[in-house]
Amino acid sequence: MMRIVVMLLLLVVAVLLEAAAPAPACLGQAKPPLVACLVICYALRHSLSALLSAALLGGLASDSLAAIPLGYSSSYLVLLGLLIHAQRQLLFSSRWLTQALLGGLSG
Repeated sequence: MMRIVVMLLLLVVAVLLEAAAPAPACLGQAKPPLVACLVICYALRHSLSALLSAALLGGLASDSLAAIPLGYSSSYLVLLGLLIHAQRQLLFSSRWLTQALLGGLSG
């Protein structure tokens, strides 16, 4: 039960920070992919059900705050999470550098 509460709290904070973050012109108006980074963290460290819950809820929440139809971000996040979850034995999942690099590449 506590894991669900923590996941929901992390998703809310990530979605709000991602929506409120400034989009610098030098980066092509791109915002930091905080929800994708959180989904990658769940793909590397948690079960498949927790990953799917985080991807679906995070995608729906970020789509509801942006001008994107509902479901676009969720499909991307689920696909990204499933790909990383399937290959997590090959990755150094306990290293923070792996999670940071995958988060940067996902955005």
